Amino acid sequence: MQYRQRPGNNTFLRIWLAFLNGRVMVALLLAMQQAAALIWHTPTSPDTLAASMGYLALTIAVRIFSRNVPAPQPGLQWLPTIGVDIVVFSYLQFFAGDTLSFMPLFALPVLMAGMLGTLMTALGTTSLITIVLLAGALWVDQKTSGDSTQRYVQAALTSVGFFIVTYLAHQLSLKLHTEHEIAQRSRMAAQTQEDVSALVMQHLSEGVLVMDRQDRVRLANPSARLLMGDAAPSAMPFDLQQLGNWASLLDLVRATFHSGTQQSADIDIVHPGHSPMGLRARTWLTMHHDLQASTANPTKPATRCVWCSCRICARWRPGCAPKSSPRWAACRLPWRMKSATRWPPSSRPMRCSKKT
Repeated sequence: MQYRQRPGNNTFLRIWLAFLNGRVMVALLLAMQQAAALIWHTPTSPDTLAASMGYLALTIAVRIFSRNVPAPQPGLQWLPTIGVDIVVFSYLQFFAGDTLSFMPLFALPVLMAGMLGTLMTALGTTSLITIVLLAGALWVDQKTSGDSTQRYVQAALTSVGFFIVTYLAHQLSLKLHTEHEIAQRSRMAAQTQEDVSALVMQHLSEGVLVMDRQDRVRLANPSARLLMGDAAPSAMPFDLQQLGNWASLLDLVRATFHSGTQQSADIDIVHPGHSPMGLRARTWLTMHHDLQASTANPTKPATRCVWCSCRICARWRPGCAPKSSPRWAACRLPWRMKSATRWPPSSRPMRCSKKT
């Protein structure tokens, strides 16, 4: 069976599979009832036993081979589910000769049509069940004698209840569909914003880090990795404590978490075998949204993180000036790196100019 899937709507797919599982459970209960009647030597009709076993086989087959939600419009795609349910339940109610009432089982196709079909599909299913109940009451009235008013009243009241259930189920389905569209648009907007932010971060000349309270780096752009050098792990996230020369930035991040306000400071980063590198760091609190986790669990709150922006401000080398000079020689790098591959920490060119 090939059904048209509602594009991008996993909510209705889960509801559809839940209804299929419910049909299998109902069929299994009917088969167990017939098997118990045989064990206890209770009179039972072979046709009823065959109908129960056939219904069980059909429900299992539909559950195994059905993967997509049927089109909500009225059509032949509903025959293996709603059509089979109405036929089997009608036979058990009026032709099985059992003292049990199978009328409540008609709620299953009513709910399925109300939740997964259009309003016309739902009302058409309920109207068909109403006709079946009234025709069954008329057929029983012709076969038996006595007061038939009770049968017609029971069929009418049951049908009215089914119409109410159909309307409520369809309204709930519309609400779910609306909420799903809103959530889909929100996810698309969040994904677009995340893509734009990632694109901007990749082309920033400043080094950008996003860190959490556990001193882990969740995001790092290429400029930040250049500042860290080869010692930075390639996998994300990683613990910044592994890089001992970045302890001053860790202190600034912890101060930001503690105070809850933006921090700014000039820090020195010393790479082994190289001169100190002066960085101007700014930190402020932000929210880190994990899109995949929020999709799986929308109620999960965003993680509180610190956004760190680092740029090279100056590198000071006293050896550039003569020892007799009281002035320091300033070896200043540009405020912004011109390219991500031009300034590795181990081979960044420097120019020394003596202060006058």
